[in-house]
Amino acid sequence: MERDPRPEGDWRFRRVYTYAATVAGLALLGVLVWRLEAPREIMWVAVALIVRDAWRETLYIVAPSAQAIVSGLAAWRGRT
Repeated sequence: MERDPRPEGDWRFRRVYTYAATVAGLALLGVLVWRLEAPREIMWVAVALIVRDAWRETLYIVAPSAQAIVSGLAAWRGRT
């Protein structure tokens, strides 16, 4: 079977593309929030929410799947 030459067929490409687009979007949102003429308390809440979303996306991209977690826990407990 021949491998698809397009990068879209590779899961790593999709993850890198998704992560890069998320980082770019959150950075742009952060710049826009910082430039608002609103009370600083509201801006800090918005920045905190942006940081939370960036952390969640990072965990999604690099974290193992649920199946890998379950099999790792089973191996750790000795129930393979």
